[in-house]
Amino acid sequence: MRRVITGRAPTTLIKGKVRSDIYDVLGTANSGASRRGSTFWKSVTSCPREHALTYIVGLQPVYPGDPLVLGLAWHHVLDVYYRGMQAGAVNPAEAAFDVIDKLEDSADFRDMGHKLRAMLTTYLDTYERSDKWRVIAVEETLEYVGAFEYSARLDLIIEDLVHGGLWAVEHKSANAVSSGLLDNYQLDLQILGQVWLLEHCVDLSKYPPFRGVRINIVTTGAVVPKCARTEVLPSVEHLAAFERSVLGLNRLRGALEKLAWPQYLGHCAGYARGYGRCQYFDLCHDYPDRVVADWQDPATEVPVTYTRKTQTKV
Repeated sequence: MRRVITGRAPTTLIKGKVRSDIYDVLGTANSGASRRGSTFWKSVTSCPREHALTYIVGLQPVYPGDPLVLGLAWHHVLDVYYRGMQAGAVNPAEAAFDVIDKLEDSADFRDMGHKLRAMLTTYLDTYERSDKWRVIAVEETLEYVGAFEYSARLDLIIEDLVHGGLWAVEHKSANAVSSGLLDNYQLDLQILGQVWLLEHCVDLSKYPPFRGVRINIVTTGAVVPKCARTEVLPSVEHLAAFERSVLGLNRLRGALEKLAWPQYLGHCAGYARGYGRCQYFDLCHDYPDRVVADWQDPATEVPVTYTRKTQTKV
């Protein structure tokens, strides 16, 4: 007997209506996640079923969580700011604040717009005068295809005109900053992958000496945001470990496919999820007898809280 979801509603319905799409409000296209980036590979070990539902079936929540939406908007605000700087705008911050104006003019995102205004104001107060950068690229995608496939979209690549060197810059937002958060980037798959790709896909001899990745973090959980910056330059040994890791994940992915993408029960919520939930928690909760192949069938109706992208096996 077919079970249906009852008593559940999308968590981001606002006063009985569906929230606007963030990209429509921003007036920009959704470029999507990097095709074979760190999120792709980490989901293999987070939960094989989550990985398959996302990257093979093509499901996604209709209403992404607020932290994700805020992070997307924050990236876009900084992209506009640094593109203005790259183009030689007299006041590149003006266009960035114009983006925030659009959010504040939207009933669905007004509070988020206020938060982003505080974040950008703090960011500029902290770095605008001291950062003397030549912007080389904004939102640059690199992709490697060989023994494995790996891709990354680098937020920013700059030359530091004061301290010298070529740097990749990664924008981050976080509820709070701790020493543990800052220290963890040395072994972060995303950061390691960015450096590995730069060294394997770019002729760095044409640029100033590469110095590493600067991670810029702005907090979201306080009335007055705080900024933190940490710098990472993985060693040759770290990059070799990254390569071994992704090769292993590639083999693991093939084995999990043969096992029909099992669930990693226990990774659905709680501590393993940072006290959040897997994006498919409701799907697995309400349809525990279904397997990935069932959801692959176009005739299988998905709950209203999910949408089905074009199915492209990757």
